[in-house]
Amino acid sequence: MKAVLDEIINSLEKGKALSLSTIIRKFGSAPRGLGSKCLFDRDSILWGSVGGGVLEEQVRKVAKEVIATGIPKILSFRLDNIDASKEGMICGGNVDIFAEPILPSHLPFWTFFRELLNRGLKGICVLTFMDPGHWQGKKPPKVIFGESLFTEIPEGISFDWVKDQISNFKAQPVKVVEDSQKGALLFEQPLLPFRLFLFGAGHISRYVAQIARILEFEVWVLDDRPEFLEEKYFPGEVQKVLSSFENCMSRVEVDERSFLVIVTRGHLGDRDVLRQALKTNACYIGMIGSRRKRDMIYETLKKEGVGEEELKRVSCPIGLPIGAETPQEIAVSIMAEVIQRRAEVYGKL
Repeated sequence: MKAVLDEIINSLEKGKALSLSTIIRKFGSAPRGLGSKCLFDRDSILWGSVGGGVLEEQVRKVAKEVIATGIPKILSFRLDNIDASKEGMICGGNVDIFAEPILPSHLPFWTFFRELLNRGLKGICVLTFMDPGHWQGKKPPKVIFGESLFTEIPEGISFDWVKDQISNFKAQPVKVVEDSQKGALLFEQPLLPFRLFLFGAGHISRYVAQIARILEFEVWVLDDRPEFLEEKYFPGEVQKVLSSFENCMSRVEVDERSFLVIVTRGHLGDRDVLRQALKTNACYIGMIGSRRKRDMIYETLKKEGVGEEELKRVSCPIGLPIGAETPQEIAVSIMAEVIQRRAEVYGKL
């Protein structure tokens, strides 16, 4: 989410108008999941995808119209009929897409929205009035809710009513509500970024960090060697933590959206990190090493009271079995497994 917000704000600060398309309904098979987004300017795609190919090209054409008029549109694509097949859209499902304008006058809203997400606030919900009649003013008809109200609530909308709507769709990224008086309303719960923690700052971690950043993970790397944590090895927004491996988990905040990649320089470091990792509720725990090394570490932990079921949480040897040998290839296999695990737990994002 941060990447698209940065793109929106940078463009609005330059006076550029944009269009953001969101999949708001999906029935059957489709290229992208519910809540998927794509950001357009007048000429091209700036970020994301709602399906690619012919479908996305049609959305792009409508996005130009939305930018020019400042009025949103809801597009319906039927991918299960003869006409769709002739156009090259053969997925077989049905998709509705909401294309909204983002104008330079909307900058304060998007800047404030990014500030809220940067605070790491959970449970935030964005309510958007989709009917064109609401899009006449300088402010976008969007409201941000959480445990409290963050933006001005429109007349005729009660906070309690919105909270009730939120409680009914916690398992969904988006929900559309049709109201006879308010029109079509889009509720969205922006997900906080997934975090990927690299324990060990060697060659493999450098490439894993690069790929993870491209995939919009928030990346942290921990090592006890300051020279391995230099900016030239982990540039940009990678969070670098100088820490011993014996007590490294106390230096970071791990939750159910965290992915732990254990690639220290030796089996003792791996063992120390794994011992702590098993006490967290991380979504994924992967450890590098051969099966022999794995078995040795597991036996040590079992003697310390770690159960067999706990050890089943660990992926070791780490990564999907794609025949990887070089650090770059191993990094690809690791991130492929991370993506697979994320999809298993959180669905098609």
